[in-house]
Amino acid sequence: MTVPEPDIRIVSPHDELARQMVSALASDTDPRRRALAGILFGGDRWACVTNCAVAMLDRRPIGLATLSPTDECGQGGPHLIGVWVAPQERRRGVGRALVRALAEHARRQCHAAPTVECVTAAGLALAQSAQRSGVPIQVVNCVMPPFAWLDEE
Repeated sequence: MTVPEPDIRIVSPHDELARQMVSALASDTDPRRRALAGILFGGDRWACVTNCAVAMLDRRPIGLATLSPTDECGQGGPHLIGVWVAPQERRRGVGRALVRALAEHARRQCHAAPTVECVTAAGLALAQSAQRSGVPIQVVNCVMPPFAWLDEE
């Protein structure tokens, strides 16, 4: 059986699709997902975002990744800020497709490969997999034990 490819759309963080994804995650019944929404897509991390990639499958959003022209402190070049894929859609290449779409968008906009600072082992594995498949990103290993619970999500 062939797994259908998601449709990846680049949108503003103010776009309804991006807002729906963050709102759904923030109101999830699982407290870990609610916390994750605040960590990945809240506060200064969301405030610096200029573009989002939304993965759609059968007209429903299944993943979100965010891009900023700098890091959260306003330093450096483009950064991928957060990536989340619905649990039932993982391990199908959706995360890699989101990272690829934003990396290509960043290259078109500012001619630079975005940096991905990975604070979880799962995030690091995704970024390294994307990089190995030719996605133009710079991967920084920032894996920290306090964020290990996010790998369980």
